[in-house]
Amino acid sequence: MLRWLRDNVKNYDAIHVHLARDLVTLPAASIAQAADIPVFAQTHGMVDPSKRMSARVVDLLATRRVLRHSRVVFALTAAEEVDLAGVEPAVKVRRVVNGVAIPDRQPVRVVRESGTREVLFLARLHERKRPVAFVEMAAIVSRQLSDVQFTIAGPDEGELAAVSDTISRLALEDRVRVVGPLAPESTDAAMARADVFVLPSTGEVFPMTVLEAFRVGTPAVVTDSLGIADECRRAGAAVVTDGSASALASAVSELLGDATAAKRQAEAAYHLLHSTMTIRSAVSPILEAYGEAE
Repeated sequence: MLRWLRDNVKNYDAIHVHLARDLVTLPAASIAQAADIPVFAQTHGMVDPSKRMSARVVDLLATRRVLRHSRVVFALTAAEEVDLAGVEPAVKVRRVVNGVAIPDRQPVRVVRESGTREVLFLARLHERKRPVAFVEMAAIVSRQLSDVQFTIAGPDEGELAAVSDTISRLALEDRVRVVGPLAPESTDAAMARADVFVLPSTGEVFPMTVLEAFRVGTPAVVTDSLGIADECRRAGAAVVTDGSASALASAVSELLGDATAAKRQAEAAYHLLHSTMTIRSAVSPILEAYGEAE
């Protein structure tokens, strides 16, 4: 890819790099900058001040220079702005949001009077996403509610074995199912079928799955380390917890037990999306920055 980029970079007016401390995106940005092509970077919380010696060496050799010479570095939250300035004080940061396509009308969810209800985890099975915490939450809720099933959907990125072991250890084989990755065109339907969506992850900046839950009207439970946790809390758009299995379970049980509260939260989430997290609000500042580089 880097060889191809060296041969073709002059064909482009701008390069937008989703930047991390790695041996792909940093060299890509450096190649474009060396060719005097405007570089726009977006780090998604992956570049922050670090005490690790390896990170400091990479920052000294490449990260700081790439940040300093990028036309704009897009940040999703105020905390990410602070982190970027902590790595390179001369960085030029502009705030953006993530956004999703939103239906003109708020989705109307059908509340099931009887039958099995579903709680969904939809994310990569990665340590940061904490799928094991989801299973531990499921164990607590299962002792309280007999009509709830739990679904874990997403590709394995290192945690599948731990998830399977925890399901077995807690004897949840009949309550928790692991379905693997879903095709992108299937995620909305899976989210809409669920009665509650739970994302137990830590250090997330602006996860798209939460916005997708908002879009289809599925109540969401998140953690207070989410980059938009304060916005969600202020708007009443999601239940924000400390991320412990007990707190997640309490939030899920409350939403399943109070249809009025779940409906009120879904309405608040839809209005939050419509006011600040549309595709237009996500794209406009990026296009503006591109235009300034012409």
